[in-house]
Amino acid sequence: MALAAADQSRAPVAYGLRAVPRLFEDLQRPDSEQRKRALTSLCDLLHEPERLYQTITAGQVQELSLLLRDPDSGVRTRTCDLLHLMSSHAIGRHALLSSSLLTPLSLLLDDPDSHCRISVHRVLNRLSLLPSGAEALLSLIPKLILKLRKTEQRREETRKEELVLLLSTLARCSHLDALPALASDGVALLRDKLSHGSAHVRREAAAAMLALSIPLEGKRQICALGVLSDLLTLLRDPDTEVRANAAGVCMNTFVITAGKVQGLELGLIPVLLDLVSPLDLQQTQIPEQTLDLKQTMEWTWGPEQTLQQEQTLDLDQTMEQEQTLGQTRIPEKMWITEKTRVPEQTRVPEQTRVPEQTRVPEQTLDPEQTRRVKALVLYCLRALTALSEAPAARCRLMKHRPCLERKRDTDPELRQATETLLRVISWTP
Repeated sequence: MALAAADQSRAPVAYGLRAVPRLFEDLQRPDSEQRKRALTSLCDLLHEPERLYQTITAGQVQELSLLLRDPDSGVRTRTCDLLHLMSSHAIGRHALLSSSLLTPLSLLLDDPDSHCRISVHRVLNRLSLLPSGAEALLSLIPKLILKLRKTEQRREETRKEELVLLLSTLARCSHLDALPALASDGVALLRDKLSHGSAHVRREAAAAMLALSIPLEGKRQICALGVLSDLLTLLRDPDTEVRANAAGVCMNTFVITAGKVQGLELGLIPVLLDLVSPLDLQQTQIPEQTLDLKQTMEWTWGPEQTLQQEQTLDLDQTMEQEQTLGQTRIPEKMWITEKTRVPEQTRVPEQTRVPEQTRVPEQTLDPEQTRRVKALVLYCLRALTALSEAPAARCRLMKHRPCLERKRDTDPELRQATETLLRVISWTP
């Protein structure tokens, strides 16, 4: 209590169950500094799930609606920070969606304070994790699309963070329904973000374009605007997820005839084949641990026989040097004799031999990186399958058929995609 009172940026906190209701009473005070201190203390308390559950079950979330319209930008920003903290839990996201806070939150997307805008984007991005949240945000899609134009006039560091959050929210909502974004000229605006200098922005822009390419109207707009030429550059991007999203857009667009024609004209077949080659998979694999000769011999023969083999190898090497060099002779004191052998009691007993299953410790791949590489290869295989429905593409892929037949995939989904591609290539009318 004394520590809380000594901190001028935080309000005094009551004891026990009275702490949260007392702070909500402080939010009604006319002094903006007292409201900001109460919000800061609430953010500290609501890190505990029990306090968050108490706040939501008491129905106190709705009281934050007036603070979102507060004239003080600091109060608005800290209120959004509090909502962002609440949305980190599923019960908090459901409480926000069932309240009437989305309307005042959407009004803060044009707030003059950059920190407040970023906090709003964080809340909306968290809400879009739920299907019900993405559905509730569909009405905000035209406004989010409009924000893509306005972010170009902001500072670089602020613009980048806003762009990443905005594009991520837009991608999740468009996966549920892409028509609102397509109706708002979303493909043309997203195309400009595909060449952004930040890998995070390119990744989210490609993910949003992937969502827009699912309906037929999205495929037509991508072909009409020539987006496939931009995707050719993204397929060579150093970021794996950017390449995977770009390959996914190609996979969806090649379904229609216009997409197949543009893909053949741009020469996308060699690029896609390079991405499904074993070399691309080997870049993400950890090389096997190499063992020195002595360790290999110990695991093969055991410590005692290894010592004898080492002595034999040393003697053979000495005799070989004498025959080849002639004048270079190893002194007798360095020869391995019976006296220089390791005593029996100092040798490693047979029981300490390393078991077969623990000899070479295996290093596992990063699961997230493995998932990205699998998505990249799978999208490329399916894109080639859709493209090979055209006779000209089948003729070009026919000479690569032996390489694809030698492709060995342990993953059943990748193996099935490769077999499907081979069947389509081999099809004859």
